[in-house]
Amino acid sequence: MYINVTMSLVLLSLPMCTIAARQEPVDGFAQLRQTVLKADSADKKASAYETLFKEMGRKSLPPMMRDDDPGIALQAAWEEQKHLAKRARPVIGRTEDVYDSASLKVFTQFVQTRTKCEIPSWWTDAILDLDVEPGKMHCVRGLTKLPELVKGNGGGLIEQGMTLSVKEGRLELTSGVQRVMLPTSAFELTDVPATYAITADWNKESTAAAVYNSLAGSKYRLAVFTHSNEKPSWIAEVWAVNRLELLGVATHRAEVLLSGNVVCVFGAETHGVYIESFDRKTGKNLFRFSTCYWLHFSEAWRLK
Repeated sequence: MYINVTMSLVLLSLPMCTIAARQEPVDGFAQLRQTVLKADSADKKASAYETLFKEMGRKSLPPMMRDDDPGIALQAAWEEQKHLAKRARPVIGRTEDVYDSASLKVFTQFVQTRTKCEIPSWWTDAILDLDVEPGKMHCVRGLTKLPELVKGNGGGLIEQGMTLSVKEGRLELTSGVQRVMLPTSAFELTDVPATYAITADWNKESTAAAVYNSLAGSKYRLAVFTHSNEKPSWIAEVWAVNRLELLGVATHRAEVLLSGNVVCVFGAETHGVYIESFDRKTGKNLFRFSTCYWLHFSEAWRLK
């Protein structure tokens, strides 16, 4: 089992200038980095990351963890901290191979530091409960422990502790004494299918909300509204894990969080865990992270 957690924590705490002084990425990094940043689709970004990490090699992961772009930093940290281990005790229906939990905890601490968002506990649990097929892929099993979503009035699903009413082209969300009304048209819907879930967060100024398929991590819409206007200030696309078709049984959960001037979307489905961040005022995407590289698993890349 991989046990060099202390050294990993020390590495993550070092200033950026210290790591950069010790080890700069080799020639060609800048161009490969730009290809990652300019990629405008999930497939293109996955391909760009594969080329970047293969060309640079594992030795370049530590300096990339200090990259100015949080997405590159998180993907590099993911590769640096996922270490194969054996399951302590056999579990029926689960793989013998896993990723070392201590190293994955180091990764979640790194995520907390770089995103400056409070990570949902269920998201951390999903990261820490993976089945691994070496050289192929990983599967997310912790989603079976999530509290069940509850049915809304008129369609859709909502988190426990909230109520949802769907009528006349509007979503009415209630949590305690707080209530917001959102048009279904913002999410390209006329109604809300029974398997679709709504996640939302709001403060004194605005509401951020998304409607997603609870059975598959396909793309979906995120919208932000000011409380003085039913029309969205902006609408953005969440890539999730970029699932195009559903084969077999799957689960997908997402949570929208407002944090200062940032909207963070934390999500997980059966074959990947993700984070996407957007500027609260403009909707500009700030970064995207996916453990499965949008269903282009890095386990198959065999990085050296």
